[in-house]
Amino acid sequence: MPLFGKKKIAEEKATKILFATDVHGSEPTFRKFINAGKIYGIDVLILGGDITGKMVIPIIKQLDGTFKSYFLGQEQKAKNEEE
Repeated sequence: MPLFGKKKIAEEKATKILFATDVHGSEPTFRKFINAGKIYGIDVLILGGDITGKMVIPIIKQLDGTFKSYFLGQEQKAKNEEE
């Protein structure tokens, strides 16, 4: 029995947190980050800053359902999301 009749507090399960940053648009690095959560039993994954590559190129959906983007000064068009 604990001192002065106090009940022993049950140990709580600790929350495991994995924080990563600076993946710079690397898909293999992002996949490793996600898989590390499964492998190590992580409860919370936090992906910090610098998640994009060197350039962020907006892809604009047009009213007719096509997509348009500009890369290195040239217009790029796609008929659907798969392209």
